[in-house]
Parts: sequence; C-alpha cells; structure tokens
Amino acid sequence: MAGISKWDFLELLARQGILLHYGEEELKEDPEVGKRLAKKVRE
Repeated sequence: MAGISKWDFLELLARQGILLHYGEEELKEDPEVGKRLAKKVRE
C-alpha cells in the first residue's frame, strides 16, 4: 500500500500524532489515507 512498508506506515502515523483507533481491517478499507500520508513523506 502506498509504496511503503506496514512498519514505515505505522511509524509515520506515530510521527504525525495519529492514534490507532482502528484495526488492520479498517486500514485496508481506507487506502486513500495511506496514499496521502505517503505523499507527505516524499515531499
């Protein structure tokens, strides 16, 4: 997803102060969030 590993994605969420209030299943249903966050990392 979004060209980064799951662990890098989780680290990115933590750096952005985003709490994990949903599980992996919900994460799979929300790929646009991952794409936007990955884009921020690349900027």
